[in-house]
Amino acid sequence: MSKKIIALVLCLLMVTLMLVGCGQSASKTNTDTENSETVAAENGTTEQSNAAQDTQSTTSASGQKKKIVVIQETDDEIRTKGNESIIATLKKEGFEDGKTAEITQIKLGGDEKKSTAVVDQIKQIKPDVVIINSAQFAFKSVAKPLEGSGIPVVLNLNVENKALEYIDAEGTPKNNITGLFTMPKDLQVNAFKFLQKIHPTNGKKAVFITTEGRFVKDDVAKNLKEVGVELKDFCESKFVEDFQAAVEKYNKDDEVAWMLVGIWPGAKKDGTTISNLEFAKWDVANRKKPSVTYYEAAVKLGMLCGLGVDLNETNVQAAEMAIKILKGEDVKNLKAESPRKINITLNQKNAQDLGINFPPDILASAFRVYKDYQGNF
Repeated sequence: MSKKIIALVLCLLMVTLMLVGCGQSASKTNTDTENSETVAAENGTTEQSNAAQDTQSTTSASGQKKKIVVIQETDDEIRTKGNESIIATLKKEGFEDGKTAEITQIKLGGDEKKSTAVVDQIKQIKPDVVIINSAQFAFKSVAKPLEGSGIPVVLNLNVENKALEYIDAEGTPKNNITGLFTMPKDLQVNAFKFLQKIHPTNGKKAVFITTEGRFVKDDVAKNLKEVGVELKDFCESKFVEDFQAAVEKYNKDDEVAWMLVGIWPGAKKDGTTISNLEFAKWDVANRKKPSVTYYEAAVKLGMLCGLGVDLNETNVQAAEMAIKILKGEDVKNLKAESPRKINITLNQKNAQDLGINFPPDILASAFRVYKDYQGNF
């Protein structure tokens, strides 16, 4: 009997030990689960913290976006396309509006009177660089008042203007303004050689009509002399009316073979302005003697022929110069550049109107031959 009792006690003892072991195992499982949940919670907190830090970092970066101002002088197709090229070039190099840059585009609409307010706006923005897509006046009316401001300015043309003195004889900026020359140094003499092939002067003379400040009389006379042509008159026209008077005068002069046009005027005596497109229509309809231009856009509008600077490409170049400034280059170290893309262009309609036939080799060499005054080719 005593043996049965002892066996029963041992059995009960074993059951008790098993129950205790199970309890400890359950307790350990619960503890592990709690620990796992705690770790997960901590990880979640860490991820949220990292996300917050990332957001804070992005916000911090956005506070340091490069500020860029792009000035578009006129609303014509050429300047609009130029602005688009500027923005595209900036974006390609990582300066995208709203992300890595704050780009303010300002349109003057061909109204020079807006320049003063625009200059004030630029000074308030305090941009890292200003790119000026100019045509007739912004290179002066917007850029000159910013001289000495410490705000880097890049011009898409006319940086060599003698009256403004933005650069020295070596092309080095004197202050905070740099950009592109109106044309390569040897372009004008080559253009005159080109025109001699199309319409020889046969001993007659040339007159040169332009706006103030862009061209120098002695340089024009020298370049004409190289192709055997004498300069009869150099007319700097401040106003549209002066330019028109010169055209009407030399239309009647049998001694003149070429009526060379430098830059079409934009200002009238009454203070209003006229676009290149508007004046081109007048010029094509009224000037009865040929000219060669340095801008493809002028041939598109109706001028006879051109060894033309690609104005869209000059805006790309200006943007590239601005990008160097945005990346840390001092504007004073950026020498003025010559336009890098030159195209031979012809206008067949103007040739017909002037009684001129383009030689076959000239036609074959042309980048583009326009058929009319509406830009069709």
